Amino acid sequence: MDEYDRTPFVGSYEDAGGPVSHHSGCGRSDPANPGTISLGQGVVAYGPPPEVAQSIAAFLANPNLNKYQDVQGIPELRTVIARKLATENQIQIAGNHQVTVTAGSNMGFVNAVLAITQPGDEIILQTPYYFNHEMAIEMASCKAVLVPTDANYQPQLDAIAQL
Repeated sequence: MDEYDRTPFVGSYEDAGGPVSHHSGCGRSDPANPGTISLGQGVVAYGPPPEVAQSIAAFLANPNLNKYQDVQGIPELRTVIARKLATENQIQIAGNHQVTVTAGSNMGFVNAVLAITQPGDEIILQTPYYFNHEMAIEMASCKAVLVPTDANYQPQLDAIAQL
């Protein structure tokens, strides 16, 4: 283990159909299981690219960037992401489509719920679920409809179709 490892390798999910391991180093391979990629939360073993370190000074020089920003994301960042999507991925952002940058997946989930629902709508939540998802649904005055996943945590389409 190197200085970034704090917990030992926990296990392999090969039985679930793929060579994925749960390990403390996010995105790192496990030497005991060659070919696996860790999806565990943890501290990465590599530092940021040099461009990031160089950009920190410019960021700190702008007194407005430490404040709350537009809920859709910093406009300049959204523009750069849209340009990247167009040039590298051939995805054009136009018309009613736009890039939104959130401060985490919870904010993204809340924004999605608020964008596509009306009060009283029912939203399927597969169990187990993250508790913040149910709170977001309640905040939108909608109702969570709980549907269990199968033994492998996969959707049960038949159970959903019967609703």
